[in-house]
Amino acid sequence: MTFVLQAIETHVKKYCQKVYENSVVNLFWSIDNSLEVINAIKSKRNMVSDINTFKFSTLFTFLPLH
Repeated sequence: MTFVLQAIETHVKKYCQKVYENSVVNLFWSIDNSLEVINAIKSKRNMVSDINTFKFSTLFTFLPLH
């Protein structure tokens, strides 16, 4: 499953790169480390108490099933 998701990501990146070259609109946003984003959100919004993130490589093995 990881291989399939990586192939999809590669395809979407290439597509978005072509869109950017033609229109200067960036359609692809991805982060490598979500900890910085989570900390920024929590520091700006006291209401956010529960944020979950999942890595594609471990998404299906560690996803809570309840």
